[in-house]
Amino acid sequence: MYKLIKAVSLSTVAYSAMATNIVLAADLPPPPPPMVEIRDSNYDWSGAYVGALIGVGSSENTYVPIGAPDPDISGSGLVGGIMVGYNHQIDNLVVGVEADGMMSNIDPRNLADGVDQKINYLATIRARIGYAHDNTLFYGTAGVGFIRTKLHIMPANENRSKNHIGFVVGGGMEHAFTQNFILRAEYLYGRFNKKNYVYTPGTVRMGLDNLHIARAGVAYKF
Repeated sequence: MYKLIKAVSLSTVAYSAMATNIVLAADLPPPPPPMVEIRDSNYDWSGAYVGALIGVGSSENTYVPIGAPDPDISGSGLVGGIMVGYNHQIDNLVVGVEADGMMSNIDPRNLADGVDQKINYLATIRARIGYAHDNTLFYGTAGVGFIRTKLHIMPANENRSKNHIGFVVGGGMEHAFTQNFILRAEYLYGRFNKKNYVYTPGTVRMGLDNLHIARAGVAYKF
């Protein structure tokens, strides 16, 4: 009998303790919700891309004929080509590298002296850094540029072609309309070194002091 009474008492105490714990647990506030990361950019800009470019360009330059002052030469035209690049996103910061090549019919002239400078193509290799706000990216860019020009001296009816190297800086905006397709608007400014163009009548020293490019592009991101 004593053992039975003891067992019943222990069961009663255990039940009472469990009931008390249940009541206390019911009075506690609910646990806080799990932490959710709040990020300004949900679109992922990281990855490689390829695309096409089209735009307009202009050149404002001077050349140095032997024994004469520095005449001005200027002109404009269309540009178009391809681009390839890679971006890496860290939070809202996007860094990357891009290369492009464009054909050109920019044609600066000085009709008074009969000097015609055709810019045949432009290529650049540039670093990029920007700020991403979801699927819109604002960026700046800088790097090295290469151009090939053909200089025609009309009085002598002679052509000479040379490659020039220089720097390119600029900036733009991109917007991703889908996970893969991106549209771009961009401006570039460039300056290129001077070289001597030797003709029968004499030598002309020319580079490219001020190149302006405004272009749009479409890219596919992998």
